[in-house]
Amino acid sequence: METTIIGANGFIGKHLVNELKKLGQSYFAPDRNDDSVFHVPLGNVIYCAGLSSDFRSRPFDTVRAHVTLLSDLLEKSSYHSFLYLSSTRIYINTTRAEEDADLTVNPRNSEDIFNISKLMGESICHATNNPKVRIARLSNVCGNDFSSDNFLYSIIKNAVSTGEVTFRTSLSSAKDYIAIDDVARILLKILSAGKQKTYNVASGQNISHLMIADLLQKLTCCKIHVADHAVPVTFPKINIDRISKEFHYTPSDPLILIKDLILKYQRNQPNTFLKSYK
Repeated sequence: METTIIGANGFIGKHLVNELKKLGQSYFAPDRNDDSVFHVPLGNVIYCAGLSSDFRSRPFDTVRAHVTLLSDLLEKSSYHSFLYLSSTRIYINTTRAEEDADLTVNPRNSEDIFNISKLMGESICHATNNPKVRIARLSNVCGNDFSSDNFLYSIIKNAVSTGEVTFRTSLSSAKDYIAIDDVARILLKILSAGKQKTYNVASGQNISHLMIADLLQKLTCCKIHVADHAVPVTFPKINIDRISKEFHYTPSDPLILIKDLILKYQRNQPNTFLKSYK
C-alpha cells in the first residue's frame, strides 16, 4: 500500500521519502495546495506539515499547518491509516513527559501558540475515533539541516563562522535531541504497526546547554557567552518506554550526534575551520 507524505519538502518529510525509497516502497509526495489529496486514495499518511522556529512570527500559518489542513484531510480524504506529527515541546509546563500526562497551556502566552495548535491537532485525531489515526510527539530532530535557524544549528553555525556563541537561556537549560534517521525508521513502524494512540519519539536523554557549550569550545575553540538575566529552560526527561518496548527501539547517542554535526559543518567551512584554530 502506498504511503503519502504530507509536507514532503520539509526536513522530516524529505528523510521519510528517502527511507521509503531505500525500502523500495511506493510513496506519494503531493506539493503544497495539491487538491488531489482529497480525490485519490492516500493509503498510509504521515502528516509532517508544520512550523518550527518561525512560529512566533507566523501565528496564522502555524494554526493552518497544525490544525486547518489536518482537519480537512481527516474529514474529507480517503486513507487507510494516519500519523500526525506533534511535538514533545508540549511537555514544557509539566514534570511528567509521558503520553498520558495532563498538560497545561496558556493562550495569553504568545509562545504557547505552537503547543496549543499541536494539541488542537492531537485533539482532532482523537475525535475521529479511528484507531488507525495515531500521534507521534517528536523531540528536537537533528540531522544535516543547516538551512534551519533552529537553536542547535544556529549556535553551531555561529561557533564555526564567527568564533562566538551567545546562549539566551542559562547553561543549565536542557532538552532532548533525536537523530533524523531514528525518526524516519520509527515513524514508519508506528504507521504500519502501532498499537497505541500516542507515542513519544525521542532519545530519552536530556542534553544541557553546558554539555553543548563544552563540545563547541573543544571542537571550534569558540568563545561562549550567556545573555544577561538568562533563565533556565529545562524540559522533563521524555519517557520512551512505549516505543522501546513495542518496537525494540534503541536511540542513537544524542551527544555523539551533536558532535558529528559540528564536525560536518566545519568540514563544509574549510577557511573558517582553519581560522578558529589560529
